[in-house]
Amino acid sequence: MRLIILLFLILASASLYAQNKRNTKIVREYHDSGMLKKVTVIKTFERAIFEPGNYYKRTKTWVKEYYANGKPKLEEYKKTWLGTSGNGCYETIHTIKEYNEQGQITLDEETQCDKGKVVNKFYNNAGKVTFIRINYYLLEG
Repeated sequence: MRLIILLFLILASASLYAQNKRNTKIVREYHDSGMLKKVTVIKTFERAIFEPGNYYKRTKTWVKEYYANGKPKLEEYKKTWLGTSGNGCYETIHTIKEYNEQGQITLDEETQCDKGKVVNKFYNNAGKVTFIRINYYLLEG
């Protein structure tokens, strides 16, 4: 009897060992006219095994906003890591693209927080790059 219980526990623990958790959440908002206003997609990945000094939860977020005429208004992408006791929560990449009401891009901003770098691209009404600004800043720590 003890042998059967022992075998059952070994088989049950082997099948449940270290399964990572993945979760996807999609939220949609609509204008009063019924047109799509905003779509948010959040994907999370969580490690099952705790590793000291390593990040255990990653989150990627995509946001798309639209004007009432259906043209894109804003695109946003954000990648965040949540760390263990040694490492805090920080954002590695944050990208924003803004559009005018005709659907032409006006601003493209990319922030790389782990490298201390921000790149801004400004566009004219024809959708062509007019100015690029690159900023570097000191990282804390």
